[in-house]
Parts: sequence; structure tokens; C-alpha cells
Amino acid sequence: METRAGTPNYISPEVLAGNYGVECDLWSAGCILYILLCGYPPFYGDDDLEILQMVQKGKFDFDGEEWDEISKEAKDLIKKLICKPEKRLTAQEALEHKWFRKALKEDKKGGKKIMINDKRFKNFQHFNKNTKLQQAALTAISVQASPDDIKELKQLFMALDVNGDGSLSLDELKKGLSDKENGKQLLEMLKGADTDGSGEINYTEFLAATIDANVFMREDYLRTAFNMFDKDGSGKIDNEEVIALLQGEDLGNFVSKDAIKQALNEIDANGDGEIDFEEFMEMMAKASSLDGF
Repeated sequence: METRAGTPNYISPEVLAGNYGVECDLWSAGCILYILLCGYPPFYGDDDLEILQMVQKGKFDFDGEEWDEISKEAKDLIKKLICKPEKRLTAQEALEHKWFRKALKEDKKGGKKIMINDKRFKNFQHFNKNTKLQQAALTAISVQASPDDIKELKQLFMALDVNGDGSLSLDELKKGLSDKENGKQLLEMLKGADTDGSGEINYTEFLAATIDANVFMREDYLRTAFNMFDKDGSGKIDNEEVIALLQGEDLGNFVSKDAIKQALNEIDANGDGEIDFEEFMEMMAKASSLDGF
């Protein structure tokens, strides 16, 4: 194939070069595994261009303290997935890796049934009641949250993701919410949290839908999210910045300009046509996730 496709954090060097095969999916799988284990991607930068430059170099590490508790088998599997195509494991070889064999052996010994607790469930249930801007802010905060703040959520996601593909299907959610919701209500929850319209919930979407209020209401996280939306650095988020944000490819379906302006007016307490940081914090304080506390 020669058409470029992919997301900066998961895209392989050969995709950037425009000549790739199925091996690129194994690179992406390695990146997803890395994120699931530590909470952040192997390649990072201030913008997409910097991230892609890091991807081309192909250098990453396990230096963060969160890696101290990760097994050498897991690190070995990642190294054999995020590498040159000719050295990269095939899908079958990856499934036969000792990390998977060890996990399967432990699972056969018997483990606890994974269920989403009531607090997480309420956050999940109410996520789609938030405005698009609130959802976008929760997503931005989830991406930058420290590993310690999302450790429990990461473990829960990995437990629910039975097939290990980095996304939660309706069937996987049914197993985790079997005693709480019927099929129709569960489907509505899935659609609400599935902000990119893929039909499944990826790791970032899961974090955004289940993150605790005592995490997302931290002023440092709110400030970083606000600054991400305030593209021109004016200290305020204007109409055009909100429109650009909510109509971006990563934030789901098209939202009309009229709907965006109406939403902006509801947040804009002082009526100046822009959202300042105080108004932004007030908006997040009203996020329906708080109903779970």
C-alpha cells in the first residue's frame, strides 16, 4: 500500500514512507500495549510533526518509574513490536509470546470476574449528558493525566479488553456491566463514549468517560486543557476556536455552527463572546460526571 493512514501516536515509520504492509498493524499494537501499561505513548512531542519525527527515529525507552513494576516479558514484547519491519513479530508470533502465555496460564488458575464498580459506572452512564465541549475537555485532561491518577482505570480497561485489541466492544462492555444495564441502555452508553464514531471505545475515550472528578477538576489539568483550546494564546477561547475544536476529526461527528454558538453563549457568563478560564472551570464543575459523587 502507498496511501498514508494512521494516528501520530500509533503510526509506523513505513506508513510515513508510503510503502507498507500488514506489519504496520503490529507496530500500532506495540504502541497501544505501551500506552496501556504506562499511561502515555512511546513517542511524544509538542505537536503532530514532532511526534512523527520521533516515530521516524524509532527510539523509545522504559525510563519512567511506572515501568519499574512492569514485567520484563511485557517490555520484551513491546521491543519486538516497535522495531524495524524485518525484525517485527507477526500477529501469530506475538500471540505466542511468553508474556501472553504467562497471562493465559495465570488466567486459567482462576481469577476474579471483572466488573465496573458503581462510581465508575455512574461516570460512564452520565458522560454522554455532558456537552461536546465538556467531553472534549475531559478527553484532553485524560490524555495528560499522570499515570498515578489513572492507574486504576488503566487496569480496569485492560481487564475489560478481553481480546487485547486496545478497544472495548459492545460485547466486552456487556460482560463488565452485565448486572447494571440492559442491551439498549448499554448501546446508548457506548455511542455516548464513542466520540470518534468507530463503534468501539478506545483507551482515551474510556478514560474520558470514567475519570474521577477529583482528578479532572484539578486546576493544573484544567489550565492545560484550556490552553490547548486557546490556540492563539489570548487567555480566552473564542467562537472560532470552539468551532475548530468540535469539528476536528478526533472529536467525532459534525456539530453545526449554530449549536456551537448556542453552547458558547450558555457558558459565556459575562456575555463578551468568549470563554475565560473562570468560565471554563465553572463549565467543568457542571460536568455530569460529578453526579456520581
